Amino acid sequence: GVPLRAMLAAMGRLIRVRADTLETSEQEKLYDFSRPVQRYHRFLSHCWSSPGWKKVVVLAVDHLGLPAFVIAGTVALAVHIVQNVWGLPKASLFVRHDTYLRADLQISFWEFGLGEATALLVLLGGHLLYNNTCYFLDCASIHQTDTKLKLAGIAALPDFLRTSDEIVVMWDKTYLSRLWCVYELAVTQVPGACKPLRLMPMDMYVAL
Repeated sequence: GVPLRAMLAAMGRLIRVRADTLETSEQEKLYDFSRPVQRYHRFLSHCWSSPGWKKVVVLAVDHLGLPAFVIAGTVALAVHIVQNVWGLPKASLFVRHDTYLRADLQISFWEFGLGEATALLVLLGGHLLYNNTCYFLDCASIHQTDTKLKLAGIAALPDFLRTSDEIVVMWDKTYLSRLWCVYELAVTQVPGACKPLRLMPMDMYVAL
């Protein structure tokens, strides 16, 4: 299994860059990112022809979007309290009059700026805390240069799917055009081998 920490390291290079575009020496090193596991938390089903940067965004938002939102909101609220309780100078970004409270609500530059910076920091670095969440990622979970190991890995693909807690499909218009993707979906629907299947439309995640 490949830890999420490794998948999102270096701006998600492991999933952003196609394995077949790498030099043979670099392809050989991909297998070193994986480690023995009893089960995969998630089996990642995707099409390598899809834009890699979108996959990085999807993974980051899926795992870190909510923590980033909560932490950013907490930081913005803390800044707001500090500015109002201790009377620190404000640089108002905009003012909104609330008719219910009958008061002007000010959003300062510091509240907005520090909140946004915190959210970005979590999205860019939060993966460092996810060392125990392991994915099946084809280019790293299956050896790319050793023919014997590669064929054994391909043959064991149904077992990899069955030992995954969840199947995650990174969906775009090219997904069903790839035979391997269709095969992976078909295996998950075999009686007795059904697993939770989650579609993640990449364009929707990027729009968020």
